[in-house]
Amino acid sequence: MPMFHFLNPAREGKGVEKDAPKKKRFFIFFELYFRKFFKFIQLNLLFLAYCIPIVTIGPAVAAMTVVAKKMMQDRHVFLLSDFFDAFKDNFKQSFFMGLIDLVVLFLCGTAITFYYHYDTQSMWIWVPFLLAVLTGILFLFINFYAFTMITTIRLKLRDIIKNALIFSVIGIKANLIIVLYMVLLGLFLLIMYTPISVLFGILNVFSTLCFVIVFNVYPVIDRYLIQPQLQGKAEQPEQPEDTVFLDRPSGSGK
Repeated sequence: MPMFHFLNPAREGKGVEKDAPKKKRFFIFFELYFRKFFKFIQLNLLFLAYCIPIVTIGPAVAAMTVVAKKMMQDRHVFLLSDFFDAFKDNFKQSFFMGLIDLVVLFLCGTAITFYYHYDTQSMWIWVPFLLAVLTGILFLFINFYAFTMITTIRLKLRDIIKNALIFSVIGIKANLIIVLYMVLLGLFLLIMYTPISVLFGILNVFSTLCFVIVFNVYPVIDRYLIQPQLQGKAEQPEQPEDTVFLDRPSGSGK
């Protein structure tokens, strides 16, 4: 064995043992995130550059979702071309999904503000207030799945929203994990209110949240939608026979 062979970067590594235990998803998440940390900063800035309120916020979210999904699957990313292609290919559905989001956000926000400040002593006023809050939360959960499905499966928008509603219920564990990440990230930015934390928020917050969402919801979609279709099983939610998968690398989402 030549001297200093262990310093040779081209030498064969130890490799992965056949029966080696699989890593927990918790550790996989942080391994991928920190390995691609600067990619997430670039993705966040690209999202902000393309995100024109009302006009392109939906397509920008869809494009960011595609890139985050590739990072989650540990696939090579051509950041600019992948983002632009996804922005263009998913523009129509994601545009209308973005409009629906804005309408629901406006209605829920208006209702919550109105009923919270409504000047009355009646306890019944809390009923519509709570309904508005629950509607907002439910639609937040629907969004976790909608944009991932828009960029993964070719379906009509109404079918995507219907399935996203189903997933928002059966995927409650994933939803709560995402909310926990959001709360922890918010607390971090609030407690560590320094120029560094503000800079982190500007440079990384949207791409980080997108990665958290995709990492947790894609396995749910894969289990209940993609795999049943591939295996020919009649499992819910049912899909049309002409379902087309836009992005399904082998072994993804496992």
